[in-house]
Amino acid sequence: MLLDVLRNLFTSRNQKLNWFNKRAYIENKMRDQWVELCKEFNINPIQCPLVFSDTKHLLDDANKMRAAKGIGKRNEITLSAFLVTMHVAIPVNGRMHNELIGIICNMTNVMSKFEHDFTTEEIDKKIPLLRTLIKHEIGHVIVEGSVYEGKTMTAMELLIKETCSKETQTLSKLKGINDDYEFAKGYFQLKRESMANEAVGISLEEICNTYAMLNI
Repeated sequence: MLLDVLRNLFTSRNQKLNWFNKRAYIENKMRDQWVELCKEFNINPIQCPLVFSDTKHLLDDANKMRAAKGIGKRNEITLSAFLVTMHVAIPVNGRMHNELIGIICNMTNVMSKFEHDFTTEEIDKKIPLLRTLIKHEIGHVIVEGSVYEGKTMTAMELLIKETCSKETQTLSKLKGINDDYEFAKGYFQLKRESMANEAVGISLEEICNTYAMLNI
């Protein structure tokens, strides 16, 4: 019912929106993209929900999603990202099983990229960029679901340690890079990020251009 109301409300491509309607419009567009991409990559949108939040409530909302699946709270979450795909590895009969929690979107960060866009026409020009970001997260859903599956606790802990060490080294080198494209070029060559892109057919150039264009 709400989606029908929103669609009827935003039929004019040149309609000027206030902040509240702008956020509702963008969320509705992202939700449409999410449903389409879930169908394309055979993802169950109910099993892997897309939830909208903001920086202030991000951790609380993420923990509500965890609680709904009987998983304990976490103490921190990445606040700088647009979208975060959440998995957790839990022991089952001595082996690790990956449990998919869902994807949470930080609308504070997303809305900051539409600060100077006031009409549906202006917003729609950036929707393909958001689609690429959502598609990338689906790559994480596909890939990270198998990273720890079936491993022993010891093997999982060793893999996490090795991965974090390599990522920390790379991120440390990227700290001084101010150019958005060049920063993204380094970041998306991290193993987990590149694997997510490969899983859904996103090239390094496409994902780098997406981040650079969003940060103009």
